[in-house]
Amino acid sequence: MSKRSIILCEGFDEVYILGYYLFKTNSWKLVSNNKNKKFSEYYSLPKVNPRNQLIEIYEKNEDRLAIWSVGGKDNFLKAFQSIKEINLNQPEYAINQVFIIQDRDNSEIETALEKIKSTLEISGINIEKLNNNTLNTWNFQSEGESYVTNIIPIVLPFDEQGAIETLLMKAISESSEEEKYIVDRANKYIKEFFIPEKKLSRFLTHEREILKAKFSAVISVTNPDRSTATFNTLLMSHSWEEKEEIRKHFQLLNKLL
Repeated sequence: MSKRSIILCEGFDEVYILGYYLFKTNSWKLVSNNKNKKFSEYYSLPKVNPRNQLIEIYEKNEDRLAIWSVGGKDNFLKAFQSIKEINLNQPEYAINQVFIIQDRDNSEIETALEKIKSTLEISGINIEKLNNNTLNTWNFQSEGESYVTNIIPIVLPFDEQGAIETLLMKAISESSEEEKYIVDRANKYIKEFFIPEKKLSRFLTHEREILKAKFSAVISVTNPDRSTATFNTLLMSHSWEEKEEIRKHFQLLNKLL
């Protein structure tokens, strides 16, 4: 029987990176044929954020995987509610696994997990204890039958505060002394916009924008011949599947998918 899995994430970059990584490491292939570009024959995944949502469908043998950017962590609730409704109404074609890829930002991992657990409970998905980078189970009933869906949160980075860009820059910096130098210099370059005082009023007004600017600088310097390409193309110019830091954070994807 085929298995249906979903990876929920916040933004487009995660969709591209995760799709690339799973293609390289686990032989998942992007479904490009519009005729077959459906997660299931029995239901569709809804739009929880019409302006800022991306869903890409992958296949491996008979299994289906949706990598679903919901457009920010505030939209996870709508995605959880949709998944719950699908599983309760069509349990024989239920979503078997739900991965939740979320940035910890300035929070501790436990704090982020508590918020995810609370959001799951509001949606009607009740889990006794939610552990990070671990397979947790949601037990539910439909028409008198018992079913199980795996819930796997991966709040990252594991070892420091930040977001997926923090993880990617660390992966690049650990590749060689030269790339470490580039990452360090890119960080200092962006900081110069704020030292000794903030020099910008319209740009880089949020912490997340600053982090993205640092990462974009690193990517552009390490791939200058592609610096005018689309950011998606530029992003894929690194062999992420070879980076130890990336494998450490996504090893559970390899194990369970």
